[in-house]
Amino acid sequence: MTVYNLFREQVIKNPESVAIVFGDQKLSYSQLDSEVNQLASYLKSSGIKCGDLVGVSINRSAEMVITLLSLMKLGATYLPLDPSFPAGRLQFIVEDSKCTHLVTEKSLNNIFDYCSEKIINIEDYKSHTTNLEDDFAVDEKSGVYVLYTSGSTGNPKGVQITHKSLVNFLSSMQLTPGLTSDDSLLAITTLSFDISGLEIFLPLVTGAKLVIAAKEETLDGKLLLELLKKDI
Repeated sequence: MTVYNLFREQVIKNPESVAIVFGDQKLSYSQLDSEVNQLASYLKSSGIKCGDLVGVSINRSAEMVITLLSLMKLGATYLPLDPSFPAGRLQFIVEDSKCTHLVTEKSLNNIFDYCSEKIINIEDYKSHTTNLEDDFAVDEKSGVYVLYTSGSTGNPKGVQITHKSLVNFLSSMQLTPGLTSDDSLLAITTLSFDISGLEIFLPLVTGAKLVIAAKEETLDGKLLLELLKKDI
């Protein structure tokens, strides 16, 4: 069983339930699934295939989550590259990991000008009309993401997390402290820190609502409180 399989189960069970809230944007599970299919098709046509390691540098948004699920659908492993991190660290990770592609935004292209041949801009998938309905055969032992350590004891090192490990963690958290399809969960953590896997995927494999805090909301207690009162 993979994280993507569990998400698809919720698409079937709760198609009209709200899956993602980001600002004024809301996506139901069926709408999210449709976006994932469209982006996965575009990424496949751009050369991404099962087993690839793909860098992801996207500002906090619904598109960030759509990208992660699309890569899972293709059987690729995502490599978080927080655009707010120092440019030197990002370049080290890109070059050390030898990632095959980088999915990012046009506004961030200048950060990664040293690997322009790898760049796929997220904005371009909206004009791609072919959906990818078939799922790829992804094993639970396949990698779901790679995180780089801080490098405090030397150069940062990449650590791969498998679907099996993440599913085990999410399943445990569903039970204790517990989450149901009636709940909401606020995601505030950078993708480059492993707790983000809990914040993003636990609601989506449970049928709950994922509320994504914008970057400015994660840095301002008053804005975060307003978001909590509004959507949680």
